[in-house]
Amino acid sequence: PTPPPPPPSPSPPSPPSPYRGASPLGVIGYQGGESSLVVLNGQLLLVDSPAWCYPYHMRFDHPEMGATCASYIRVVDMATGITVSNITQSCQHSFGNAFVDNGTLYVYATRCARYEVPHPWCPRPPTLGLCPCWHGGDVADCAIDVFWTTDLEHWETKPVFFPNTNLPNVDVAATPGRPDMTYIMVWERGGLLVTNASTPTEGWIKPNGSLHGPDMGCPSVKYVEAEETFYVVGGGKGVHAAKSRDLINWTAASAPVATCGGANSALIARPVQYPGIFSWDMPTRVGVNWSQFVANNTNHWDTDASDLDLVEWTRPDTHTPVTMLVYICGNQKTDGFGAVSVFEGTMVDYFFNLFQ
Repeated sequence: PTPPPPPPSPSPPSPPSPYRGASPLGVIGYQGGESSLVVLNGQLLLVDSPAWCYPYHMRFDHPEMGATCASYIRVVDMATGITVSNITQSCQHSFGNAFVDNGTLYVYATRCARYEVPHPWCPRPPTLGLCPCWHGGDVADCAIDVFWTTDLEHWETKPVFFPNTNLPNVDVAATPGRPDMTYIMVWERGGLLVTNASTPTEGWIKPNGSLHGPDMGCPSVKYVEAEETFYVVGGGKGVHAAKSRDLINWTAASAPVATCGGANSALIARPVQYPGIFSWDMPTRVGVNWSQFVANNTNHWDTDASDLDLVEWTRPDTHTPVTMLVYICGNQKTDGFGAVSVFEGTMVDYFFNLFQ
């Protein structure tokens, strides 16, 4: 008998896009710094760190604006773009990063990271000028506080690291199924990390041995239990990713996770539009002609990307999983803005695509 023909050769894989399969949705705002996307009780929320004299150079070049340059943490409903909670205890905090665990939203933020200035709900006297935590890159006087809530109305807080711990920017993730830790924290200092076998608010220790994270700026950490794998995304001028199973050997993704230019530029520089899901008005930016800003590109917003975070969420219309991403376009010194993208699939699928 004639043997059956051989199976057809598989089609070559499509070249990776600058967004690795994620589609840009638009601009979320100009004041936010480090941001996180979380899902609390099914609601998709943005947790960010607004500073009202953003971009950063305004703080240095125009100290007289300090009285209007509050820095704190807020929570925004992604469905509407409306702030649903200002964390009043977070006055004078920045570098906020958040995650949800067992129905509780936890936010970690650096104390006194920028100007210390008054706010309507922050009765502290102004001390115009830069606090030691931020000025000149000196982080010796930084401290990390954690804020947590189950209802976005009642917040509790406590320090998790006291001053002189050299922690300017951290991110935390749960590590379900692991016998050696319950949570992991990475920070923006040479790949340093700490672990926790207790609760998100206490019990943090630096592990013995050679465990370390990748040396990335503005890191975000995730743990995929099914793969027993840690993923970290971070960096600037294009967000990058790395993965590891042992916290010693790290593999880098072959292409940037997110950039801000190329063929998708027009999709980023617009109000957030996710058809059938949510639609925002274009955020305002005092003193900036947006059309001119985009046209002349003097601030290189389309070449820089940083501070990415992501979360898996179930679309309310189709009940299918999607992975939402938030990141910053721009160099954060002359100008920039927050942007969001979506990957139509699970976070596991998204990470799988990054390393193809």
